[in-house]
Amino acid sequence: MKAFEIGEQWFVYDTEDGERTGDPVTKSFDTEKAANDWVVDQKPVVITPSVMSRMIADGITSGFEKMLENRQLAGDEPLGGFTTKGSLRVQTHTYNFGDFVRAVGLNDLGTIRDIYADSKMKATDLEGNMRNFEGDQGIKLLRDQVGTAGGFTVPTIFIPNLIAPDAEREIVYPRADVQQVEGPVQLPGLCTTGSTPGVSNYFGGVWFRWTESGTQKPETEPAFTQIELNPHELAGYTEIQNRLLRRSKINMDTLLTGLFRKSIMYVRDEAFLDATGAGQPSGCIYDPGTLVLNRTTAHRIVYADACNMWQGMMNSARAGAVWVINQFCLTEIMKWTDPEGHYIWQPNAREQMPQNIFGRPIIWTEKTPTLGSQGDILLADFEWYYVADEMGVQIGVSKELKIRENQTVYVCFLSIDGQEKLVAPIFAKDGVNQVSPFVVLGEGVETT
Repeated sequence: MKAFEIGEQWFVYDTEDGERTGDPVTKSFDTEKAANDWVVDQKPVVITPSVMSRMIADGITSGFEKMLENRQLAGDEPLGGFTTKGSLRVQTHTYNFGDFVRAVGLNDLGTIRDIYADSKMKATDLEGNMRNFEGDQGIKLLRDQVGTAGGFTVPTIFIPNLIAPDAEREIVYPRADVQQVEGPVQLPGLCTTGSTPGVSNYFGGVWFRWTESGTQKPETEPAFTQIELNPHELAGYTEIQNRLLRRSKINMDTLLTGLFRKSIMYVRDEAFLDATGAGQPSGCIYDPGTLVLNRTTAHRIVYADACNMWQGMMNSARAGAVWVINQFCLTEIMKWTDPEGHYIWQPNAREQMPQNIFGRPIIWTEKTPTLGSQGDILLADFEWYYVADEMGVQIGVSKELKIRENQTVYVCFLSIDGQEKLVAPIFAKDGVNQVSPFVVLGEGVETT
């Protein structure tokens, strides 16, 4: 077992070749030390029948009689399920996300109650969820209902498998400044609008002058702004044939976790990149804090454009910046040439294609606009992007919506928002040039 950080929490997973597998094996921890201490305490004790006999003889098995009645001990095989933490104890349940989904689909309130208790859900949350779904109507029909009126709250222990960042597939979330919130939140930012020739606007109105001792000091007043994030609901929907649900060989854990998790990651990533901000996050391609540069040639990306973008990247953000480029712009980049017409990025077809521009990695994606549109190429340090994540994932089931098609409908939803930390690009000391941690090419063309 090993501790992994997800968001601002630490979760313990079983591992295989160093990679986490399955669901977290316990509740979340606030610190890495607490998680690692728990792992140390869980070192297994192998208990064979002969050892158990001695334990019985010594009278120290008072808590195991009931389990022993249901165990068949053959030969000297280890008896699993026992761990030590101060004194021997028994792990009574090992549920996964598939078990939870099956229980919701079957309206198996007993199992759901056990899963909630096993995941150490707060008593108030457990009671509220069970009260909403116990009664004559059972599980409620999912139409326009949201929150606890439309589904069971997913136990916290399963949430990392649904929304854990995957740096190889997801671009923004694993690199952003993620804030775990419980609703709308206001975060501080510096107002970087306007310019004063001779004074850098990096510091939001704070600047110094050289003065003589005893003379009046200059007045400086930082201009702060409030960044308001209001998590918006993101919902996923899928249908499954009932006959598949009835067959025990169907791996619901793999199926539904994969469907929901990949869909959530794709759609929220797409929104963080180019959403409008109306009822959804404010995508960094169109956010007011992004520096938009005209391109050298219409509907093209040439080497001079990349140079201009690198020049417009804020100095302190260059070390963490990445290039996010629409995958169908690849040919444009491969055809970059020097003044003599020689290819400069991909000089031959024998060697592996480069993965960097000016030393910073490229992420190819289909989530950004196509060639010639604003944002077809983006240079960004996503540490300058706020994400407000309520960390509340819910799932609901309806057998009635698709009853004629003999299908069961599953709905998964969460609330999230995102916005850049800057309200405008920053004017440099010359009062003319601007920089930003987000630089894109616009649709416009440079004029001479």
